[in-house]
Amino acid sequence: MLTEIQDVAGELGTQGRIGQELRDNEWLASLRGRLAVPGGSSQVDMPSYFSWQIKSPDVRMHDLHQWVKPFLPLYKGLALILRVLRDSGDVVDVMARQGAYQEMLGGKVFQLLRVWVDTALNIFPEMSANKYVIWVRFAAQDPELKPQPVTRDVAFKLARCNV
Repeated sequence: MLTEIQDVAGELGTQGRIGQELRDNEWLASLRGRLAVPGGSSQVDMPSYFSWQIKSPDVRMHDLHQWVKPFLPLYKGLALILRVLRDSGDVVDVMARQGAYQEMLGGKVFQLLRVWVDTALNIFPEMSANKYVIWVRFAAQDPELKPQPVTRDVAFKLARCNV
């Protein structure tokens, strides 16, 4: 783990300003300028973009990889931090009575909450938290895809993560 942290930190430290290559790319800058103008994204306004779109998928994929490459050290660093944070939590089984769960924190501080619920239940959690309390409320989508509160007891898993 320490070697991985050192490797990621080394990559981030040697890079300079992240994404500067994209800021300096005149073609991308011209597209960005046209996209900010209402109605400025037509074929007449951005012929080079529409020309690029009809190039082979291999050429476009190569370009996309080149544009993403400067962000990979940042991605690796964030992925490592999130992995460490996610792995720091103890998973506990909890019951949401009538679809709602509340826990007073009593001064404990957490940086991330994780919730797992059985996908067969076709419900999803809505969470809210502050320095005093955690609220988890479960909802299901009605036929019009609007969330409707769940009123039955729901067993789920909860992890409180902190590094």
